[in-house]
Amino acid sequence: MLRFKITLALAASLALLSGCASGPRSPTGTGLAWVPRAKINVVSHRRFVHRVGFAPMATRPAKPAIAALAAFLAKNRVRPDDVITLEGGTARERLSVARALARLGLPGAGEARFAPVLSTQMVLVVVDRYLATPPRDCPDWSKPVSAGFTNTVDSNYGCATAYDLGQMVADPHDLLRGRTLGPADAADGVNGITAYRKGDVRLGGQTSAGGGLTMPQQPLPSPGGSGTP
Repeated sequence: MLRFKITLALAASLALLSGCASGPRSPTGTGLAWVPRAKINVVSHRRFVHRVGFAPMATRPAKPAIAALAAFLAKNRVRPDDVITLEGGTARERLSVARALARLGLPGAGEARFAPVLSTQMVLVVVDRYLATPPRDCPDWSKPVSAGFTNTVDSNYGCATAYDLGQMVADPHDLLRGRTLGPADAADGVNGITAYRKGDVRLGGQTSAGGGLTMPQQPLPSPGGSGTP
């Protein structure tokens, strides 16, 4: 009887250890290790195009053309953070349309980088809009919270970061492609070199005079090695 009880206890212990070693099965029932999915914002792009016509020999669009342009902007809810470019027409016609957009509350319209060859007396107003949408699988509670024996991150990991980034980014297009870096600001470096040549260098709270460097005076160590009298 005692031997039977010992055998039963050993069998139960082995079953418990084998269950801990195998780990929980994945929510899909495959038994494979949990593989977290990256949480990334989805950036969508939309384009709106409007034609602004000019009368022959006219340098400004007529009032009906301005009214049609205002209706186009209102219909598509064009905002100052949208990318607005002007294509076609002459330089004077594009400048006239840009001024009309500024009067309608949309300054900063630029010319397209690769403007197609279009006839004069017509300028295309191209509006590009980028929208950042949070990950579709957020919040993600597909992984059981109570079964964390696989030592993997939670399935909802990264959702808050992706959502906050999508809400804070000024131009969602930056999530697709970064902007070209501008020239480095060399003012700080030039000021440092100028101060060094003039002798106006501060070291240890002291200022040099007469073009030389003044180093802070350090106390000499005493014979006893303590460094203090």
